[in-house]
Amino acid sequence: MIGPAGNRQAFEQLYDDHRQGVWALFLGRHSDRTIAEELTQETFLRLWRRIDAVAPLGPESQRAWIFRVARNLSIDAYRTAAAARTAVRQVADELRPRPAGEGAEADVAEVAIGREQLAAVSRAVSTLPETQRVVLTMIAVGGLRAVDVAEALEIPAGTVRYRLSEARRTLKMILESELEQAHG
Repeated sequence: MIGPAGNRQAFEQLYDDHRQGVWALFLGRHSDRTIAEELTQETFLRLWRRIDAVAPLGPESQRAWIFRVARNLSIDAYRTAAAARTAVRQVADELRPRPAGEGAEADVAEVAIGREQLAAVSRAVSTLPETQRVVLTMIAVGGLRAVDVAEALEIPAGTVRYRLSEARRTLKMILESELEQAHG
């Protein structure tokens, strides 16, 4: 047993290391920021309750434990509620252009173009199959590496890279098609 102070430090470190990735997993799977936040909180509440057992594990085993809990919570959430809103809307909100700072005036045309581009990306991402959307979101929003996503989803890293490549290829085709239609 590590003790209360050590447990708190271990928990804080695990939370800092994995919060963003867990949140991105839920956002990609459930397409709703609120659900992602609630499930992330539940994941780390369960970690806190089991910190005595998880803290002594090695880093890979700790990460696997956290993402296994997250994956199981995600499955449970699907069973109890039909959570199929678009994750892209949330990503677009995160990436929305904002004025540079207090007192600075944003170029209205640039903001409008940025929003239009984000809307196009949002529409394109929402058409991706869930398997590709989840991988893309975990990497783009969660900042995870392919090997981390692979471990979290319990699939080979090569499959993650393939899904990411397919998602990017599909997005490129959709966006190029939209651009041609807009200009042609």
